[in-house]
Amino acid sequence: MLAKKSGNPRWAYDCYRRFIQMYSDVVMEVGKKYFEELIDKMKEERGVTQDVELTADDLKELAEQFKAEYKEKVGSDFPTDPKDQLMGAVKAVFRSWNNRRQRAVHGLRQHGRRLRHRRGLHP
Repeated sequence: MLAKKSGNPRWAYDCYRRFIQMYSDVVMEVGKKYFEELIDKMKEERGVTQDVELTADDLKELAEQFKAEYKEKVGSDFPTDPKDQLMGAVKAVFRSWNNRRQRAVHGLRQHGRRLRHRRGLHP
């Protein structure tokens, strides 16, 4: 649909494969390296060195490979419903609030607030 509306299928498939990769990494915690390996393999097969040298058909095929990699790593199909994608992203935000790094940052902020309060710098 994006390819048809934009009139630029190469751009549309590039956006889609990037979305799959970023969603997989950020929301589902599937490392980027798996997708980078697929990109490198395709570039080698096509005899090119840069992503921009891949065609719209190459990127469409790559998006399908990304979805297959997602399924292999996650155990389910890549979500195509925007509501499901949004809910996945929301859940990832809530998960991030409870990770060790975020708790440490929160603790530092609280400590800073207490220090400012003691010094009369914070009401």
